[in-house]
Amino acid sequence: MAPAVSIRQGDWKLIRRFETDPKHPEVLELHNLKKDIGESRNLASLMSDKVRELDALIEQFVQETGALYPKPNPNYQPNSNEEIDTQTTPSSSDLTAGLVPRYSKLVKTDGANRVVGEGRQPFLGTSQVKFKGPLTLKLRARSKAGGRGRVHWKARGQEAFPKSEQSVAYHLPKGKSWQDITVALPIDSKTGIIRLYLPAGSTAVEIQSNQFLDQRGREKSWDFRGEAP
Repeated sequence: MAPAVSIRQGDWKLIRRFETDPKHPEVLELHNLKKDIGESRNLASLMSDKVRELDALIEQFVQETGALYPKPNPNYQPNSNEEIDTQTTPSSSDLTAGLVPRYSKLVKTDGANRVVGEGRQPFLGTSQVKFKGPLTLKLRARSKAGGRGRVHWKARGQEAFPKSEQSVAYHLPKGKSWQDITVALPIDSKTGIIRLYLPAGSTAVEIQSNQFLDQRGREKSWDFRGEAP
């Protein structure tokens, strides 16, 4: 069973999952126990205000009690098939070629791609950025909820991603307007694989474009402004 935490307030129950599985595909589940004692209908997408209210109570409880969330196993090493998929799996359209969604899916929208989380740490992986650092990431995105994301990379020749190094955090402001995010990546060698983690665990993130540039002005970019559903 996927690890999760839940809260009850009157007739309402919110479940926040840290991982999803085929039986529990949603990160957030909201149920009205008075009308649906079997928890058969997830109301999270219909009642976002109630979700935010109860989710904030979970965060408050964690801060007041010092409770700990489950953490990824630092000794976990992706198997060879996962690494092969990250480098070579074709994407859903020509405009996203070279970007591989993990713990997420890409949904075409009008002039953008929507990243819908399907796990605790959604990201887009690519091995198509073949430059020597340092690099700059320019990301144009928007999210109703916003949140913290990060860029994690491993150099060419590295067998695994470092546990805590080679990672830079960024913040995506919430709102309906497009946000231009610039992230300096202090990469000191040629890149192997880059993972762009997005705050799409509970609310989808729309991406209009993302671009990696080196100091010589070379770039590898994805522009979805010509995308169509």
